[in-house]
Amino acid sequence: MALINCPECKKEISDKASSCPNCGLPLNREGELICPNFPSNLSLGSPMTAWFEWELRIHGYFESKENVVEGIPSGKVHVLLYERGISIRGSWYLSVIDIHNSQIISLSQTTQEELIQKKKSVVGRAIVGGILTGGIGAIIGGMSGLGSKTKKGIKYYLIINYWDIKTKKPMSILIGTDTEIALFIKKWEKEKGAEKKQTVSDNSLYRDDEPQKTDILRSKELFQKAYNLHYKTGALSDALELYKQIISTFPDSAEAGYARIQVKETENNNYGEHRSCL
Repeated sequence: MALINCPECKKEISDKASSCPNCGLPLNREGELICPNFPSNLSLGSPMTAWFEWELRIHGYFESKENVVEGIPSGKVHVLLYERGISIRGSWYLSVIDIHNSQIISLSQTTQEELIQKKKSVVGRAIVGGILTGGIGAIIGGMSGLGSKTKKGIKYYLIINYWDIKTKKPMSILIGTDTEIALFIKKWEKEKGAEKKQTVSDNSLYRDDEPQKTDILRSKELFQKAYNLHYKTGALSDALELYKQIISTFPDSAEAGYARIQVKETENNNYGEHRSCL
């Protein structure tokens, strides 16, 4: 019998355990993860609010050659904390991927130095799907593009281990940033723990949430349409109408916040152009 680190709570457990005795994470006989049953409604709910922004979002950089996940372009990303999961957004806050809490295996923080050192000793370790378990948590499996030198502006890495809905396989996302991630992870763990303690049954909770799910999808679709009108076709007046519609119809949504930013920047630009003509 050997000891391994539980991917979720990080405590040492037997590699023969069927589940973690500390947090209950299901494992198979070889200590590998077992994909859970996902709820029928994977809506993330509303964006979380807090006094300090860094508890709720991470501004970082996604590099495709450092990751095994496909479909996410390299560039600036924003990781936002929601009631029931996390949302990864592109540079203009357009939705890239939403990950429900039921999909998340673990969130962890590491440094460039730790990742580079881990890369050197990765040979011979047990890789499960796209992730590597043990040591400092779960480290990305496809680290061939990581390099052996530290990168300017990158101090930490956020490691997101999650279950892919379609393939039912564990995957990892690696996001570099220059700011601490620990408070974001702590806030996520606290909210996830509170979610587990709710006494409301899953079925009634999901039924009550259906209108909210529809609103979230509609606000995302409208923002995407407004964004395309604004930046791709140059129809600024039509885009502004849609931005304002999003703000009035879905005032508490994340998209309403992004729409307010676009309206404000457009008005400031127009004012500047008007002043220059005087």
